[in-house]
Parts: sequence; C-alpha cells; structure tokens
Amino acid sequence: MRIDLDHSLARFAATGRMHPEDAIHIATTALSEAQAGQMSSVMLDLQDVSLTRTLSITECHDIGERLARAGQALCKVAIVARAACVEAHEFIFTVARNRGLQVATFADASEAVGWLQA
Repeated sequence: MRIDLDHSLARFAATGRMHPEDAIHIATTALSEAQAGQMSSVMLDLQDVSLTRTLSITECHDIGERLARAGQALCKVAIVARAACVEAHEFIFTVARNRGLQVATFADASEAVGWLQA
C-alpha cells in the first residue's frame, strides 16, 4: 500500500485474476489498515483485477456491508475499476453508501484522486 501522508490518502493497488472472496478480503484489509494508520481517505485501484465469476445479489449485499464496516471511520473511499466490473456489481456500492460509507467508483485514477482531495 502506498500512503501519501501529505493528504492523508492511502492508495492500494491489486492486480491479477482472483476469486471474489480474495478480492473482498484484500479490499476490506486495505480499508482497515488505512483506518489503523489514521488515514482519512483511501483509493483502491482494482482496474487490473479480474474476478473468476460474477457475484450474486446476496453476495453483493454482504460485501457492501463488510466494506462499510471496514471503512466506517474513513472520510472517503474511491474505487478505481473497469466499467464492466462496476456495472455488474453496482449493488455493492449502493449498500455500502446506505450503510454510511462515502464511496464512489471511477474508471481513471486521476479522477479518483481529484474527488478524494476535493
């Protein structure tokens, strides 16, 4: 994880093909570590990650809740991912927002950083 202390921004990037369970473990761990390091914002760069399968609605709901719990003390969380992945799993982010996580998705890392710093 790369941490930018000047802006209280933690940046985490992952790559490769992985099972959804592994991807969510990585994401929740990154959010928890950022909180432990007293970061205010996190960018999860997952644009080079591909999942082995599409998640069910029930799985998306559970993951959204887990993300919200893992990032509960963070001000903002930006997810950078491929548009197709975000579209297929948009319900994750809806649930996370409904649980109080200020999260947004982006196709470009520079847009995500701009949103986090605004």
